Amino acid sequence: MPKSMYITFDPYYDTEEYNSFLSASKNNGIEWEEYLRVRQPFNRYLKINNKSDLPSFVNYDFADSGDKRFLVSLVKPVYSNEALMLKRKPGQDALYYSYITPKPLEGLEKRKYIMVFRAKSFSEVANYSKKLGSSKIFKWGESKVKGYFIYYTFNPYIKGIVPLNRVLMEFGKEADSGIKYDKSMPTIKGDLEYLLNYFVLVKEKLENKTYEAEFWTEGKINPLKRETFI
Repeated sequence: MPKSMYITFDPYYDTEEYNSFLSASKNNGIEWEEYLRVRQPFNRYLKINNKSDLPSFVNYDFADSGDKRFLVSLVKPVYSNEALMLKRKPGQDALYYSYITPKPLEGLEKRKYIMVFRAKSFSEVANYSKKLGSSKIFKWGESKVKGYFIYYTFNPYIKGIVPLNRVLMEFGKEADSGIKYDKSMPTIKGDLEYLLNYFVLVKEKLENKTYEAEFWTEGKINPLKRETFI
């Protein structure tokens, strides 16, 4: 697998030009994933997998190790109204959180607890969900390198349901297990995913998040109605 490169146009071009670059790249069949630096400056980066796709006639900078550490992927729209809402707008970069956060994770700092855990199959999650009852278990994404799906829930009763070897992260007063855990909730916006990338995934970053999230409740899945990433 080729080594990914992260580039930013932000030191050289404004938001309108940036958006035009994205449109042109799609028209030319160039593949990329969009990221955002969750520390100042809140620059946008494109992850490019093929060196031949690097632009030749515009200025850009490569992400250094400090930049890469704090890069978090943008959420992807499912519906057309979300595509408009999530499109980069002039003067809105300081509101970076709205571009990287799935809807269920909005206002996370006001929550009292969250567990992030892994599961290999639908049947495994269905079993956890049956035991948890009406509380929702949300799908966050997938680790392609490690081969598991990533879920989270805000109900601390999950502690008696999910085996310890499945727990990835825990935050809140009830937290005491996982690769990364803390008795307090993350207060810096975007840090939950940053911590997942840095301490858990390590060799990859969470991608293909959607604004609306698939979830399980009472053992039944509530999938997205359609998946049209625009």
